[in-house]
Amino acid sequence: NDENMKNGLMFGTFDRFHSGHEWLLQEAIKHCDQLTVVVAQDGDSEQRKGRRPTQNLTVRMEAVQKFLPMATVLAGDGSEGEWTIFKNQPVDICILGYDQTALRTALEELKKIKKLTFNIVQLGAYFPEKYKSSLYV
Repeated sequence: NDENMKNGLMFGTFDRFHSGHEWLLQEAIKHCDQLTVVVAQDGDSEQRKGRRPTQNLTVRMEAVQKFLPMATVLAGDGSEGEWTIFKNQPVDICILGYDQTALRTALEELKKIKKLTFNIVQLGAYFPEKYKSSLYV
């Protein structure tokens, strides 16, 4: 029975948790039976977005866990390109937000190099002009 379970994976910063994040997570769980959410380290987020998150890692992880209690919420790797999550558990599907194009490219590269077989689903946007973390700075 368990072999038919689909393990989903999602990456994000989830700074100042808002309804765009809620929508994203609700959409993500429609694609899998078990969802793991990897929340970016403060420094990792700063590298990618050019600024540190407003909230620290613990606060951001707690917000995701509170909204989606059935999900597994983990802290991201300290440095880019480690992909520890893929070594520690099976991943059937990676669910990305509409603006995670660099992540998509990195995951497609990882699939080739490591010969991994997960699918990638990129979700649409939920009122991106209204709900985007960078608008809340």
